[in-house]
Amino acid sequence: MAVLHPRISKGEGLMRAPYLSFSAPVAAIALLAFWLGHPDEQYAISSALQLFSALLIGHVVADYPLQGDFLSRAKNRFMPIPGVPWYQALGAHVLIQGGAVWLITGIWWLGMLELVCHALIDDTKCRSGISFNVDQTLHVLCKAVWTCIAIAALA
Repeated sequence: MAVLHPRISKGEGLMRAPYLSFSAPVAAIALLAFWLGHPDEQYAISSALQLFSALLIGHVVADYPLQGDFLSRAKNRFMPIPGVPWYQALGAHVLIQGGAVWLITGIWWLGMLELVCHALIDDTKCRSGISFNVDQTLHVLCKAVWTCIAIAALA
């Protein structure tokens, strides 16, 4: 049984769920558009820590609100949703992830590396080869590697 805030009835909680799942991607896209539209020095990524932080934020946005429940379930080739090709769902999810890395770093081939690595990690998790925590740890390690590569490539 779900535990809700004492002031929120079960019906209200259900009504808020679509709004919350819609508002997070909209807010993330708005922030990204603002950042991309204001390339002043004050908004520029100027250190490895800032780049790593931006990549982590991009990962969280792409792995949770932009993936959503449908892609999360549909990308699993071992428990597919009938009528939905798992490879299309996984492909859509990893394109979002790779696109986030490309947008943040400005390096297209780093986005491609993210796409391939993210697909391998998520597929391994879907076949129960690794746990959710290991999956997320590997994604964070990838972002650390992308940060080092980007700093070296842009130097």
